[in-house]
Amino acid sequence: MLTLAKALVVARPPKDEPEPPEPHGPNPGSDSNPPQPPTLTGEATDALLDGREEDLAAIADAIDEAWEEFDAEPREEIEIPVTLPSNQQEVTGTTAINRKVLDWVQAFCNQPQGAGLGTGFLQSITPP
Repeated sequence: MLTLAKALVVARPPKDEPEPPEPHGPNPGSDSNPPQPPTLTGEATDALLDGREEDLAAIADAIDEAWEEFDAEPREEIEIPVTLPSNQQEVTGTTAINRKVLDWVQAFCNQPQGAGLGTGFLQSITPP
């Protein structure tokens, strides 16, 4: 089952850190932009845009497995390894866990029906 916490792994990947500038500029004989290793976010985006359903299913399964491992043994980061069926390429994604946000989402989603902001918000936007 896909939960908000699981969806945030794909929807809010960790920010890329900027690369430090080269001290003497690029060497004239070298490639100034070496190929970057694939990222889980980039591969998921490409799979979605290209309609690669098998890759999307593999990524979703890997995310589910990573969350199950996190439930069994919580830690500061979740590592999500996956082998893409379309090209047998191995890609690993890592995402940091914000414990405060996760605790809030779990508490919010576990409120009894009729309590909390969720129901009131939905009632306020639903036409009579």
